[in-house]
Amino acid sequence: MQSISSDSDLSFTAKKYSWQFQLIVAVVCAPVNFSTSSFLTQYIPLFLDMIFILIAAYFGWIAGIGATLINYALTVFFTEDIRTLPFIICTLTGVIIIRLFLKKKTNIEALDLILITLVMSVLLTIEGGTIFMILFTNFDYAEINPARYLTIKLVMQHIPLSVSAILSRVPNNLIDKVIAVPLSWFMALGIQKMQDKFKLNL
Repeated sequence: MQSISSDSDLSFTAKKYSWQFQLIVAVVCAPVNFSTSSFLTQYIPLFLDMIFILIAAYFGWIAGIGATLINYALTVFFTEDIRTLPFIICTLTGVIIIRLFLKKKTNIEALDLILITLVMSVLLTIEGGTIFMILFTNFDYAEINPARYLTIKLVMQHIPLSVSAILSRVPNNLIDKVIAVPLSWFMALGIQKMQDKFKLNL
């Protein structure tokens, strides 16, 4: 593994990980992400569907995209609803954001998480709302999350569905990413520090 920049105590440093290691990360993170999300969303009114995908993204494109593809394959298989597949765009956007930040800065520190959270929240809100609107109007798709009920309330106030579908996601996505972005960074940083401590060649 080749280091791109030097480590600091509280920053995740961009490094070049082998494709074999990235595949392992993808195969491990995807089912953990799916099962954790499926469990938590029964009790917490948030999406919480990207934490372990974002962890994978820190270790490379293959890890992030691979985890995303496996996660949605599991989602479609167990829910038997292929209509959820377009939301893969949102998850891939999260992966792209992490990878681009690492490419630009090579070190992601705690303060960087504020900007990442804001960028991710805005983009995923627009994407998710647009996807929901298309699925709802063309395929009778109904979400099971708080955004659905807020969308209905906004529409009842004569706000267009295209606007309501996006606005309803603002609070949910913001809170969700305030949790997911720092948590995924902290866990990825922990993995990297363990790797450095034990001098594992990944």
